Formats: sequence, structure tokens, C-alpha cells
Amino acid sequence: MSNEDENKTADDNAALPYYVAGIGIAFLLVVSGTAISGCHDAPDSIVLSTGVSAFALLYAATQSIERVVELTIEVVNASTKLLSSGRLGIKRENIKFAENQKRESITKLQAARFELRLAMNAGVDEPPAPTGPGTPSTPVANPPAPDAPEDDVRKPTSQIDTAKAEVANAQAELKKSRSELAVLSAWWSFGLSFLALSWLEVGIFELLLVKNESNPVVPGWLDWLLTAAVMSGGAKGLHDLISKIEKSKSKDESS
Repeated sequence: MSNEDENKTADDNAALPYYVAGIGIAFLLVVSGTAISGCHDAPDSIVLSTGVSAFALLYAATQSIERVVELTIEVVNASTKLLSSGRLGIKRENIKFAENQKRESITKLQAARFELRLAMNAGVDEPPAPTGPGTPSTPVANPPAPDAPEDDVRKPTSQIDTAKAEVANAQAELKKSRSELAVLSAWWSFGLSFLALSWLEVGIFELLLVKNESNPVVPGWLDWLLTAAVMSGGAKGLHDLISKIEKSKSKDESS
């Protein structure tokens, strides 16, 4: 197995707790929403203010869920930092939440880019001055061995190469922490969206299709799942979908 494959496997193993936490909490929220929908009666019709559509209600709910998820991530991040600091008597240095890792990676990336600019401005990779008749030659302190392994030749030997490697490592860490946060945010948003939709017993297909209590076109639970999947994509994606739906409705009404 190559080093690249080993690093990819290690990254997948490190991200596994975020998948487990995201899917586990989303599953609990879906189960809670299903139980709530069977225990209470939603209002027959939701009364909205003048000029406000049901799609605007979904958009506002999506934005609210995004803020709740962001606040939850901040609380979890602060809790892990407190736990790893040892103030509670339980010190775990290996505990580091993805949000804190992302901030540290951004700081490291900025510092690495600054060091790279300094190295490039200093011209550390300028070729040595030519030697010849009348030109003093400077002896090489540690000349490379003629039979040096090929791997040693490939190792970065200049400050620019070292700075570039540090920039690449910081970018990889930043990408990894952002992907882990994206996994948590998506699954938590999905679970919270399903919980809200099951409480209101409303979904996109119910708003688009003619409701038939005896034989609904799309079952309620499936409508909530699909709508929650759309809402978990964020307010921007939902806004684009709503805009397309409203444009389609306006074309049909005008024709």
C-alpha cells in the first residue's frame, strides 16, 4: 500500500466519528419526529400573513435550522476545548473538534504562505555564481554523495520546497476539517428539518400537489424525508428551488 493510500485510509478512519455522530443524531431526530406526528394533530390549515407564502415559511425554517446547527457546533467545540484543557479533571489531549481544527489549520496556512513569500523574495533558490578563470570558487561544505539514493535526491532541500510542503499540509488539514463539519451540518440539518416538518405535517409535494386525504399522491413521511433532504442543502439551494417553482407557476397562470 502506498503512502497516499495509507493517508487516505487514516483520514477516513478519523472522519468516521463524525459520520457516526451525524447519522446517529439525525436518526434519533427522525424517530422523534415520527413519534410526534402520531401523537398530536397538526392544524388543518396554517394561517400565514398577507403576502407570505408557504414556501417562504420553509425558507425561514431552513435559515433558522442553519443557525441552530451553527450554534450547536460552537457549543460542542467549546465543550471539547474545555475537556481537553484539563479544567474538569479529565485531560484528553487527543480530543479536538473539527471546528477547532479548522481554525488552527487556517492559522497554519496563513503562516505557511507568509513563510513561502519570504523564501521566494529572498531568492534562496538562485543558482550559484559561475566559477571560472579569475572567479573565486567557494568549496561546497557537504557535497552530495555520488551514489546517493534517489529518494534522498527528491527530498526538499530548499526553504521554498519546505514552505510549499507546509502550505500543502495546511491545505489538506483545512480541507479535511471542513469536510467533517459539512458531514455533521448536513445530517443534523436533515434531522432537525424532518422534526419541524413532521410537527407541522407539511412538505413540498403537499404544497405543490392537490391534497387528497383518502389517497395522497405522496405519503406524508416520504414527503417529509424528501423535503428535509432539500432543506439540509441550505437556504440557498431551497431558495433556488422555490424560485424555479414560482417561475413555473407564473408561466402556467399567464398561459
